[in-house]
Amino acid sequence: MTGNGRDADGHGPGSDGHGPSWQIRGGALDEDQILAAIEAGHRFPGYFPVVVIARHEADFQALLEATVTQVQGEAPYRIRERPSRQERYIAYRVEIYVGSPREALDRRLVLAALPGVVMLI
Repeated sequence: MTGNGRDADGHGPGSDGHGPSWQIRGGALDEDQILAAIEAGHRFPGYFPVVVIARHEADFQALLEATVTQVQGEAPYRIRERPSRQERYIAYRVEIYVGSPREALDRRLVLAALPGVVMLI
């Protein structure tokens, strides 16, 4: 696994390479289960929160901002940051306005793939 939780082929934990997968107790969720969970926990259209944890590096903030701006297009978004106590990491709370669970998941996957991402919440 690399620093962003993906193996050398870019797959996340529990992934078989055929779409997103998240580990939970007792196994991994498939894409339909992930979308259902997103839909159950959020209202669409609306803001969808993603917390991106990254090492405290100057270049990462600019990359995150540029990426969110690109994927959001005209849709609004907000980014707030909070450094860790020892300032080794920064938690970026990204709130993206999306129209559907699919759009939320797709945007989340784009953020997860950024170099320097340690974890997404």
